[in-house]
Amino acid sequence: MTGKVLVAYGTTNGSTAQIAEAVAQVLRKEGLTAEARPAPSVANIETYDAVVVAGALYAGRWHKDARRFVRRHRRALAERPLWFFSSGPLDALDSEQNIPPVSGVRRAMDRLGVREHVTFGGCLEEGARSRAARMLLRTGKGGDFRDFPAIEAWAQRIAEELTPTQVITPSLWSAHVSRHDGDRTPGFAQQGLHEARVPAGAASHDQECGALGMVDQGIEGAE
Repeated sequence: MTGKVLVAYGTTNGSTAQIAEAVAQVLRKEGLTAEARPAPSVANIETYDAVVVAGALYAGRWHKDARRFVRRHRRALAERPLWFFSSGPLDALDSEQNIPPVSGVRRAMDRLGVREHVTFGGCLEEGARSRAARMLLRTGKGGDFRDFPAIEAWAQRIAEELTPTQVITPSLWSAHVSRHDGDRTPGFAQQGLHEARVPAGAASHDQECGALGMVDQGIEGAE
């Protein structure tokens, strides 16, 4: 894979956008080409090798822009390494335990073969645009509960999955044989060379057919 990653997000007040950018920054530091973009601005994902979709949570539902993005690009998403994250809890609970995805997001994950989902704490501060957010602020429930070290560690795991191990090419194999007189396997073990992993974007035939066969019934349930 060429290592081009899209982090598409749906947000209202900008908190999820900042998390998405933090994820993209870690991926870039690890040598991948990554960009964070508002989900509605993405017309086509064919140029991306992997995708992360982020949605702020409102009243137990993913942000509408994230839901629509997944529906619009569902077939292309099913063919790529894919991760989801949600943001929104206004407490430290996400740091203490793994908060499962809401039901609509879970259904989309099952249909599209999402590799992992994680929920991060949210941020609600003065200036929030929605009426519900302003009501929460008046009750004293605002604050910034985003754990950026945890966010960066999660992005690091994604980078590790997308970074290929060394591939044993024919030229590398021939060079090894000439040095080790045909004693191939021990020589490679001594050099720390292992069989190449299956590319991160590869999916089995059964996985692909299962995802595409059911996907039309997937994220629709999140509406």
